[in-house]
Amino acid sequence: TDRKCILTFIIVEFHFLYAILLDGKCAIDVGNAINRLHDQLPPKIFTLLFGVLLGDRGSEFSDPESIEFAPGSNQRRSHVFYCDPLASYQKGQIESIHRSLRYVLPKRQSIDFMTQDKLNLALSHINGMMLKSNQHHKGYELMLKAVGEDVLKKLGVGFVHPDSIHLTPGLVK
Repeated sequence: TDRKCILTFIIVEFHFLYAILLDGKCAIDVGNAINRLHDQLPPKIFTLLFGVLLGDRGSEFSDPESIEFAPGSNQRRSHVFYCDPLASYQKGQIESIHRSLRYVLPKRQSIDFMTQDKLNLALSHINGMMLKSNQHHKGYELMLKAVGEDVLKKLGVGFVHPDSIHLTPGLVK
């Protein structure tokens, strides 16, 4: 019954989770979110981070042109691909990182109270975790080296010391 939903991205090279809080779960909401993200970032950085997008076949991804092209433009900014039905293994990395997000936002609990700032706080904590799959580096660290602090600030994701990681619902309440 939630009105809000969360659009998540995993930047595979850096094991970095990014997410945008949406007011609804339709193709227009996704297109608008991608447009804001595109406007916020330098073109080269947008292409580096969001140049290839893999989605499921949900109705929110039913307008690939609004994702791949900026309004009024015929220049491609990204490429959208879709997982095969019942093939969650094709996006396994995002499923494993979603587990971390579920510690903060458990299933079957409303997210209508969420704000983008609260979501960014959760992302900062998740990206501050040292992961075995990253040779024990943090996603935040790897992104910082690749794109710099200014980009991370534009995304709203900050540094959280590993000793301060807090992945419970109390983080965003």
